[in-house]
Amino acid sequence: MKKKLILPFVLLLVLGSCISEYIPTSVSEHNELMVVDGTITDSVTLIRLSRSYAIDQNFATNIPITDAMIRIEVEGGASRTHVTQPDRGLYAIATGTLHPDSAYRVNIQWNNEEYVSEYLTPLQTPEIESITFDKTGQGKPLEIFVNSTRNDSGSQFYRWTYHDQWEFDAELYAMGIWDPTGDSVKIYDEREGIYNLTFHCWQQSRSTSLILENTLQLSENHVRNKRILEIPASNKRISKLYHIEVTQYSIRKESFEYFNNLQKNIDEMGSLFAPIPSEMNGNIRKISNDGWAIGYVDVSVPRRKKLFITTQEAGYEPTGRSCDVLDYSKAGYGIYQLDNAGGVTSWAPVECIDCTRNGGTKNKPDFWPNDHR
Repeated sequence: MKKKLILPFVLLLVLGSCISEYIPTSVSEHNELMVVDGTITDSVTLIRLSRSYAIDQNFATNIPITDAMIRIEVEGGASRTHVTQPDRGLYAIATGTLHPDSAYRVNIQWNNEEYVSEYLTPLQTPEIESITFDKTGQGKPLEIFVNSTRNDSGSQFYRWTYHDQWEFDAELYAMGIWDPTGDSVKIYDEREGIYNLTFHCWQQSRSTSLILENTLQLSENHVRNKRILEIPASNKRISKLYHIEVTQYSIRKESFEYFNNLQKNIDEMGSLFAPIPSEMNGNIRKISNDGWAIGYVDVSVPRRKKLFITTQEAGYEPTGRSCDVLDYSKAGYGIYQLDNAGGVTSWAPVECIDCTRNGGTKNKPDFWPNDHR
């Protein structure tokens, strides 16, 4: 069979880019392949869909698939069809409870084609014993690790994902703001119910890298101190309060080998832009013909654990203030300081006093312990 080369964009977004001048022949025809990443789980299944692109295309950004129809099918039973899309290309399917004796697969309709994974029964995952963290010295990153409980009878192959949220503040606290419509100063006074609502912000992300492990060489099926991620010492994620939820999956040997080979291929080529050979296409097939897609969809009942980390525990190291306070009026409309009489003494650019200008939102998670807005 002729080897086909394609480039999936969705996996390992944390890697740097390096584009080769070499252009393989006949590769530009494979720029509409689907890339599927996800695991069928109980409660809610998250499946991320993206489109591959040919190596000779100009690559500007990721290419999420937002117009697919997707469902979870039970062999000999009813389908799960309640689907939302919490992010571009990320599909959430209400799966409910997975029956241990039932087999499940994903069905995707996109670009006038139908794709399915193979039917698989759910694997049971051991509990997460703990999430730990460490910072080994000044300037060193915060490292976060996971430990599993012992699993004597289950799979020896594992995968992890995480969903993290963090709170951070604007660099400067504004005492008020210029109202250009009324040509006046609006002073923030909490006694009168007028607040600075652009100082506290929240942000979130989901893992995009492959986090894999096996215990074949160990005397016990027990994962210890598996590093999930590291956060630089000066990163705003740990500047105030950080939260992470880790999800642990037992996966099949075939799933592990697929993702491990994908990881090795990208590492060896030195880039996310590395061509992926067709024999690594996983367990997604096209129903209408012998076509293929990229991905392996396993079925597993995961375990989850959550942890808060304070800025003191994380060892946050601020890099110093980058915003200069200005002494002339209306610069960016942000008031930084007032005198005793309430007059304006200095101003600051709006991006220095408005955390929403730096990737934050006012969408505080429901479980967040702070009571400020």
